[in-house]
Amino acid sequence: LKSLTKPKRQQIDYTYPNQPFQIWIDKQKINSIFQNLFSNAVKYSGIEQIITVTLYCDNKRWGFKVSDNGIGISDEEKQKLFKGVFRARNAINAHISGSGIGLLSISHYIQQLGGKIHVTSKINEGSTFDVSFPLGKEHYNPATTKFIDRTSNFISETETFADATINSDNRERLLI
Repeated sequence: LKSLTKPKRQQIDYTYPNQPFQIWIDKQKINSIFQNLFSNAVKYSGIEQIITVTLYCDNKRWGFKVSDNGIGISDEEKQKLFKGVFRARNAINAHISGSGIGLLSISHYIQQLGGKIHVTSKINEGSTFDVSFPLGKEHYNPATTKFIDRTSNFISETETFADATINSDNRERLLI
């Protein structure tokens, strides 16, 4: 993912919980979900912008948020994001490449994993995609799951921030 942010000199601001937690998840699907959301954040953000990734967990769910300060999505068009192949007008008008199939594909993966996705966005201010999943292993097919027992392993398993150092305040910024 570093190669995605390098041309625009973007930064990644990563935050994660104080306490480790256990998750069961399909590695291939979670990689696809995360990489699609992250690459979209990079694509729709400008030069030297910050992409924020937040990993979180409560008593029943765990998840992550990917936020950018990019072109944003109108309220009207947010309703169309996961219902078919769709591209927002401002993305088309800005001549940003894409097919519109990525969010549809990952929405199916999220649903298969018992997850939820929520989008907040404002035109010219950016977007946040919040994806969450139930804790526990009852929801997953044992043939396609991988046990990850620490939040730091989630990072390396998604092959995103494998060379990042974990700061004691659970917040880090990677300069790419």
